[in-house]
Amino acid sequence: MLAPRERLSPLMALRLFAAIRIMLFHIVDWNEQPVWLRSIMTTPVGVTFFFVMSGFALTYVYDQQHELGRFSARRFYLGRVGRILPVYVFGLLVAIPLLAHSHAFRWGYAVATATLTQAWLPTGSQFWNYPLWALSAEAFFYLLFPFFLDGFRNTSARRLLMIAAAVWFLSLFPGLLYHWLHPDGLYYTSYLSSGFWLRVLKYNPLARLPEFVLGVIAGKLYLRRGGLNKWAAPAFTLAAVVIFGTLAYGRLFPYEVVNNGLLAPAIAVAVMSLASGGYWARLFSNKALVLLGSSSYCIYVLHVPLWEYAHWLWPEALNQSHPLSLLVAFGIVVISVVGYVIFEKPASAWARAKLHAPSGAPHALHAAAGK
Repeated sequence: MLAPRERLSPLMALRLFAAIRIMLFHIVDWNEQPVWLRSIMTTPVGVTFFFVMSGFALTYVYDQQHELGRFSARRFYLGRVGRILPVYVFGLLVAIPLLAHSHAFRWGYAVATATLTQAWLPTGSQFWNYPLWALSAEAFFYLLFPFFLDGFRNTSARRLLMIAAAVWFLSLFPGLLYHWLHPDGLYYTSYLSSGFWLRVLKYNPLARLPEFVLGVIAGKLYLRRGGLNKWAAPAFTLAAVVIFGTLAYGRLFPYEVVNNGLLAPAIAVAVMSLASGGYWARLFSNKALVLLGSSSYCIYVLHVPLWEYAHWLWPEALNQSHPLSLLVAFGIVVISVVGYVIFEKPASAWARAKLHAPSGAPHALHAAAGK
């Protein structure tokens, strides 16, 4: 039996924490922090979380329609366009003055970014508003999503678990290969490293696709079994321990492997657990957390340009290690909540109406599946 859609509301809190962690990673200099804190904040996991959760939430929303023969790929695509494009375009417009100021404009990269294809360009994936590369990858995942629904339609739970294990290995293999071959001549990599093949590994949609597929499989397993039931709270606790333990000792693992899906299974378990109810789900269902989590898409899209504008205003006082950075971070969250209420929510509804796309699910659920 399908769980009530409201059960996905607790996932908003996870979205909030993931988005804020990504924001703080970008605007704070963690090199000056204690080793354990630097490891927790810089070991990559945030984008993996969004990819896994996106696959899970989309499957939760659309799988029953597909099973009943009521799913329309065309309407799904239109719904996705209406959901993500307004804020995406707004994020590009907000960043135009920064792009002009940088004197680094390139038409090819601009066209790719405007058409959500920049993640396919290793040297242009971070052009204009660099966190938006993840939306480019998501667009590719959306394109393939109906085919995953078809492919997993009659797959048994046991076979889904076997496929999940194979997909997880597939997500790790490119990182392991990079670690063994050192194609960029980098014998030690971290979040500060840069190289052509490292950018391919980190940003190319094909390299990140397994994380999304794991989310789809988690959604299928969740629906097949009706959630984790009495195991929800202990499963979430175990997943949280694994995630934070890995983050705290992230330096012990190859960066390339952690970045590309090492924690995807633990994240999938955490997402399934919260959607199954229990103590942690009740704790994360706080209305304030749900509202803040609903604004996480705006936080993700706007935090870099807003930070850059703040840096323009306070070039002497504001730097990545200054306490004022945290005040700016708080301001970005406030602006994002306002942007969600007065722009994202109505603009998304308007776009879907103009495209004659289905509303699909309650807004909180759209937000869960949106980024």
